Amino acid sequence: MSETRINIDDLDWDDSQRAIVDERLVTGEVAEYDANGELIAVIGYRDGLKHGSELHYFPGGKLQYRGEWANGRAVGVHHAWYLSGQMAEEHHYSDEGWPVEVLKWSEDGTLIRHLADNL
Repeated sequence: MSETRINIDDLDWDDSQRAIVDERLVTGEVAEYDANGELIAVIGYRDGLKHGSELHYFPGGKLQYRGEWANGRAVGVHHAWYLSGQMAEEHHYSDEGWPVEVLKWSEDGTLIRHLADNL
């Protein structure tokens, strides 16, 4: 399938849990909209698997979550924020997609959880 933005409501899933549209594996951006038609997420796909950026937004368009994917595996550092803009979570992944560190903060910025190594 050529690169294009696809509405998440148009996706189906094959037996291997890969995203498909019209019986073809999805390559491109998948967008999700709320009931009012406002964009709430954009996720990159390649050959039916998450690949590239995944972005989620609060109502009004403020960034809520950002992460990167490579061939269906989370990689690098994924961030989540409170509506206030305060960091809520930070998840670190290896190049193979394994979680290696997780940090979580309260809305006032206090670190409330830090997990590393044996996740």
